[in-house]
Order: sequence, then C-alpha cells, then structure tokens
Amino acid sequence: MQNKHPSIQDAFIKSEASYFKYFQSFCQYIINYFFSLSYCHSSQQEQLLAERYLLQSLMLMEKVHMHLYFRRILLGQLGFLEKEAKCYDQRNKNCHTLRYLMNIIRQHQFLKEEHKHLCKKITSQILTYYSSEGNIRIIIDAPLVPPWKPESQSLS
Repeated sequence: MQNKHPSIQDAFIKSEASYFKYFQSFCQYIINYFFSLSYCHSSQQEQLLAERYLLQSLMLMEKVHMHLYFRRILLGQLGFLEKEAKCYDQRNKNCHTLRYLMNIIRQHQFLKEEHKHLCKKITSQILTYYSSEGNIRIIIDAPLVPPWKPESQSLS
C-alpha cells in the first residue's frame, strides 16, 4: 500500500531523528554538569540553584519525550505513519546514556533529598518512553496458583 502522505512521514522521521540526537547531546551535557558540580567548590545557595536547574532541565526533557510519544500515536491513528519510523541506533544510545545519568543521580550528594528523588523519578519516566515500545511487561502482584490438571490425570 502506497503512503498517502509521504512528506508528512518523511518530515516526522527527520524530526524524530533530530530530537534523538539532541537528547543524546543534552544528556551528555547534564552528565558533564554533574561531574563539574562534584569538583567545584560553590556555596550552598549556588548548589541549590544548580540542583533546581538540573531538575527543570529534566522536567523539560520529559515533556518533549511525552510530546514525541503522543505525536507518534496521533500520526499513526490518523494514517500519516504507515511504516515504523524508529531510529533504533540513536534510541539505544539515548537509553544507555539515560541509564548512566540515572546512576550518576543515585550517587550524587544532593543538598535536598527532594531534588534527588524528583530527578530519579523524572529520569525513570523518560526511560519508560524508551523501554515501553515493543516490550510487554507482565506484573504479577499475587502468588501464582499451582498448575491445573484434569482429575483424570491426577496421581491420587
């Protein structure tokens, strides 16, 4: 079947690839910023301000991820995306970088525990946009029942 809107799909693919490259660069910037925070001696006020900036940056990054996720769904439902427009290589790099960032956040000594908690929560939310596609998660919150056997096959 021929795509009725190739220019929209092509523009979407190009846009998504650009966003993913940007996210990679921005995550690297945040990681470098964390390292510079650990080596520079600044006042508590400056450290709190830096933590707030990091928190705001992560929040904005999460909002852009949410926008891209819902844009993909909307364009797919409207019929503008007929083939999968995924940038697997860049997505994998971003996912790896975000996991590395999460480890740095866990190890970093924040002045406010609330800032650390929010940074971890937002980074986890961003990671769900990468891990949710194509993966099915099964959550079992009750003990498993033993396997069922017909009475005719019972050993008793």
